[in-house]
Amino acid sequence: MCYAQPEKEKSVRLIEAFAKGCGGRVASTRAERLEPGDAAFYGVRPAWKHLWDQAKAEKRDVYYIDNAYFDGARERYFRVTRNALQADGLQACWGGDREARFKVLGLTVQPWRPSGEHIVICPQTDEFMRVMGGFEGDWVAMVTAELRKYTDRELRVRRKDERRPLSEDLRGAWALVTHMSCAAVEALLAGVPVFCTGRCAARWMGTSDLSFIEAPIYPERREEWAAVLAANQWTEPEFRDGTAWGALNA
Repeated sequence: MCYAQPEKEKSVRLIEAFAKGCGGRVASTRAERLEPGDAAFYGVRPAWKHLWDQAKAEKRDVYYIDNAYFDGARERYFRVTRNALQADGLQACWGGDREARFKVLGLTVQPWRPSGEHIVICPQTDEFMRVMGGFEGDWVAMVTAELRKYTDRELRVRRKDERRPLSEDLRGAWALVTHMSCAAVEALLAGVPVFCTGRCAARWMGTSDLSFIEAPIYPERREEWAAVLAANQWTEPEFRDGTAWGALNA
């Protein structure tokens, strides 16, 4: 059973494509209870969080759909994970040549930049943190207070609705801190170390311990990690023809 964000055309279109590819059907987010079977969601808002919570409480397989891991692949590719909000960056779903799948995106992994001045803080929306992250409170204030214990660098907060390209904030950055925003993926491609307070695709390429802000880690194998993420996202035609469903359930 596939649940779309009804007022968002892209969500409806992709959920319809995913439903066709998995042999399921589209259900209503206005329902009080889930229909029988596994559940797929593109977008979870407070109005139907009860459906998401029910699926998890009943230990159903839940498929979560969202934008691509790589900003340069947005609107062409979309990520899907089973029983998680993001892939762990360790295991590829795509059974083919994942390096080739990354290469076709036209992206490159830049050398690490072990220098910089400011720290970029990328919060997610309060609604996302509350609904999907289970976090109540001011995440930015919490992170800022923790960072100030260990560094006096400029802290540059970048909100989700910022129009300026992230690449501008990454220019001259020492590190990027987020909960689980895919901004961390872009930072890693640019050679900027990351700190992620939530479980996400970028976390094992950085750390969650902010006490290491002045001594970031610079892991090896970023090219392999990027290829794994490329193997965990698909195009709309690959949703529709069952390619994504087959990979997720191989």
